[in-house]
Amino acid sequence: SLFSLKGNLLQSAVHTVVSGWVVPSLLAFTYVNTVIFFNAIGSNLARPRAERDVFYALSSLLISVPIILVTWAEPLLCDNFLIRWGGHAVFDYTIPITSIAYFAFARTLPPRRLMEVKPA
Repeated sequence: SLFSLKGNLLQSAVHTVVSGWVVPSLLAFTYVNTVIFFNAIGSNLARPRAERDVFYALSSLLISVPIILVTWAEPLLCDNFLIRWGGHAVFDYTIPITSIAYFAFARTLPPRRLMEVKPA
């Protein structure tokens, strides 16, 4: 599996070579974060369908999507736009802010054990 120890070691070797010799330095940050993003999303998508519930969708919407958007926006917009808003700090603050938003909204929902699970 791509997410096993062997898969992780293989990915590590491949992405080290690609990021070191292929990806332009301007996009290295974006490349690394995109790899991390797709691994996180991939491992979530590999879950059985029955485990993908409202919390799964909520984490994608409130955490993953904003972080990947900022990951791509930072190298492309930092010097011309984001620098006025804190530059890299925009990315740094996106992670805790989106996590707090997720947990705040998730707290308003009934716990998983009380929610009815509908078969796929």
